[in-house]
Amino acid sequence: MLSLSELLFLKQHMPPSQLDREVDLRSLQAAWENEKQSLLSAVQSLKDLLAQTHRVRGVDKVNSL
Repeated sequence: MLSLSELLFLKQHMPPSQLDREVDLRSLQAAWENEKQSLLSAVQSLKDLLAQTHRVRGVDKVNSL
């Protein structure tokens, strides 16, 4: 999944004065969290769709044994 490693990189490699002026870290963290939640939601939707497809086609685990 996504991480906040880019934020750590920015903190380590940019002078504090430039970092404060150019990058709002709280906004970036919120954006990454929103992106993470969107991706998790998309993954769950795909899992649900796959499970529904298997049920419709009769491919559930009980029938495959």
